[in-house]
Amino acid sequence: SGWTEGNQNVEAIYRSDVGSALLGGSGAGSLELRFSFWNGGSYGQGIPAVGPGVVGVTVAPGAWQNADRRTNVGALNTSNQTIKVRVQVIDGMGATVATETWTLEPYGQRQVSLSSLGVLQLNGGSVVFEMTSGAGSYRGYLSTIDAITGDAVYTAAQ
Repeated sequence: SGWTEGNQNVEAIYRSDVGSALLGGSGAGSLELRFSFWNGGSYGQGIPAVGPGVVGVTVAPGAWQNADRRTNVGALNTSNQTIKVRVQVIDGMGATVATETWTLEPYGQRQVSLSSLGVLQLNGGSVVFEMTSGAGSYRGYLSTIDAITGDAVYTAAQ
């Protein structure tokens, strides 16, 4: 749905709960507010404070790699233990298009573009994060960048 404020169009985009569909769990989708100027640009990103990490599987919806926007994938080790996190990129049809395992040192962080994972085209995919070894915890996330303005939208994996 959308509306107009001043010289901007505002679009509210609800992302469905792909975690339930992929993993058989429950949860909620995310809401992205995108402010688009009439000249074609847009902006918006919020990054919440990082609390304690998780040890299981999390999913971040809304991964894009196209002419309009591109997504970076990141994970933060929230513990004092070295961990391994598997990063799996899934397209809109549920097929795996890339998988990589990252070693994260204590309190370490890694962020890469989808294209560096070999994903050259993706429209509305998801990223599944899973800690595969170690006694620590992590947080996974996406940062999706608007191709016109360079503004980003943060999506926490849940």
